[in-house]
Amino acid sequence: MSQLDVDVKGHEDHAVVRVAGEVDYFTSETFRDALDAASGAHSRLVLDLLGVDFMDSAGLGELVRVWKKVSPNGGRLAVVCTSNSVLKLFSITGLDQMVQIYASVEAATAAT
Repeated sequence: MSQLDVDVKGHEDHAVVRVAGEVDYFTSETFRDALDAASGAHSRLVLDLLGVDFMDSAGLGELVRVWKKVSPNGGRLAVVCTSNSVLKLFSITGLDQMVQIYASVEAATAAT
């Protein structure tokens, strides 16, 4: 069974959602709930995926869903990721053209 840990920290002008583990069909509800909580309170999100070692289409679907939720209102979704396998998935699906990807939370936060 997949394991996922999620932590949401709200700041004055943005929220940081730290995710660790596997984002897949079995954990997508937990992932969705965290993204909904963060995007309900903030339109600028930093999604820290440094601790994610696997993501499937369920996780990608949730990323696209929250991007569509915040973008029309001038919001922003910045992704922090250095995992080659996850970055490859973003590239194959074109998600890397939709969201900005950064190597650190600090860089993503400064850009949001």
